[in-house]
Amino acid sequence: MLSITKKISERLQLAELEKRSVVLQDGSYGLVPYVGPIRIDFGNNSHICCAFVIGNHSHLGAVHLNELDFKIQPPDRRSRTATIS
Repeated sequence: MLSITKKISERLQLAELEKRSVVLQDGSYGLVPYVGPIRIDFGNNSHICCAFVIGNHSHLGAVHLNELDFKIQPPDRRSRTATIS
């Protein structure tokens, strides 16, 4: 899942495809705009998807990271640095 802010949606001039029902953090239901298409590029990979317009922060879900062949190696004990490839 990809979620973006209203400001980002407006800046990218994304078309609203429909309203989708979502469960909010407090357990209530709401209708939010579903916009797209959005192309995400990482390294030599790209993925086209749509996004929910909700919240104050953008979030890229694991499904899209997998499509981009994005991998995060947990930090090792000595260097405490994570490897992103």
